[in-house]
Amino acid sequence: MCSHISCCSPRQARPQPCSSTTSFSDSRCDSGQLTHHTTSSHSASAESSSPSGTEQEIDDREEAASCHRASHPPHVMSERKEVIERSMYLASTGSPGVLATIVRTSGSTYRRAGTRMLIEAEGKLTGFISAGCLESDLSEHAKRVLVTSQAARVSYDTTAEDDIIWGLGLGCNGLVEILLEPVSSPSARAKLEILSRALQTTSKGYLVTVVESTHPAAGTGSYLFAENEGNILSDLKDPQLRLQLEREIHRQSENIHPWYTTVGFEGYHLALMVEFLSPPMALTIFGSGPDIAPIVELAQSLGWNTTVIDKHPEAELRKRFPKAHSVRTLSVPVSIESFAIDEQSVVLIMTHNYLVDIELLRVLLPSSVRYIGLLGPKRRGEQILDTLRTEGMEITGEQLLRLHSPIGLDIGSETSAEIALSIVSEIQTVRSHRSGGFLRDRNSTIHDKSQEAS
Repeated sequence: MCSHISCCSPRQARPQPCSSTTSFSDSRCDSGQLTHHTTSSHSASAESSSPSGTEQEIDDREEAASCHRASHPPHVMSERKEVIERSMYLASTGSPGVLATIVRTSGSTYRRAGTRMLIEAEGKLTGFISAGCLESDLSEHAKRVLVTSQAARVSYDTTAEDDIIWGLGLGCNGLVEILLEPVSSPSARAKLEILSRALQTTSKGYLVTVVESTHPAAGTGSYLFAENEGNILSDLKDPQLRLQLEREIHRQSENIHPWYTTVGFEGYHLALMVEFLSPPMALTIFGSGPDIAPIVELAQSLGWNTTVIDKHPEAELRKRFPKAHSVRTLSVPVSIESFAIDEQSVVLIMTHNYLVDIELLRVLLPSSVRYIGLLGPKRRGEQILDTLRTEGMEITGEQLLRLHSPIGLDIGSETSAEIALSIVSEIQTVRSHRSGGFLRDRNSTIHDKSQEAS
């Protein structure tokens, strides 16, 4: 059984009752009140309808201000890791808890699909789904999930102009659909194991979660995980259905953002959320100066795996950078094979040693590393490149595009913490294919349409 709760806006002046019939599309309540009805996850109707209301082409920062203003305390570990580890702990100890996952978004929403939050029985939250707009209401729905031990879907639709008056009063003009699952359920525990391994290994793959289904062998919360190496993990018993879901993965195998889709299979219909799982971003820093520690700490809070490499013994490096994922002693001569980096890696050169920087750039520029940051003034970087050219090295335009010298965004940094913020912000800008400018000057949506699971 799966509970489907819609939190929605009025469509007419006169309140209309919510339909009590089983429907594969979103339920609507024109009175603007929260409504709750229980439907079988195997008895929904045919196709998912598009969310009603016109989707905004351009996010309005002022309309979403009520959601964006809330602040949250920094976490020592990444939010994603904290949610997963705490959820696994509750499941292993038999403690009650509900895992909330955003499975679909449209329009202006604070978080994207794939975001998770843990709701414990006494109300403690780990992570967040919104900026405080939805958490209280979700906690009430989580209590029902704990009572029934069944998954539930909750939809919040704030696309109506009069939502501020009659609805939840968020003013965000978006739709978000959330799946609530008891952490003790077999499917939730299996997915948590998969998510945990994704944070610890270098393997990649696609995780498919069944959001709604009319198929008797595919309940809400069922899953399939397809690793790039070809391994398949799933609680779906029908082999043909598994093949159908694998085909859906291959159909959009270039998509690294979560997506929501509906598929038909032998007369049955399923709504799915598909996520690409990959290892945390790998950041390699060459150097051991005091300016590196703030970068390591900030990177850790983002869930990045940071490796510090320098001439000092590993024991000394570990004392200097206890929050680094790993430390290594720089070997001579320098070789790219000894760094364990690839096309997804990010590298910072912060040795404060001119000759060492030359040797590092000699091997890093021809590599496939996606980002190379060189500390120091622009003239110093140009001198290093001139030296390499004089020695006969051919430096291409593509290589120069990956080289950032001076390193960081122009935010007026002075202190080591401010410099770290500048550097990490530039890395995030590059990996997100953004410009790093003011959001108020952006002439399109805050989140790319390709990142919407709709």
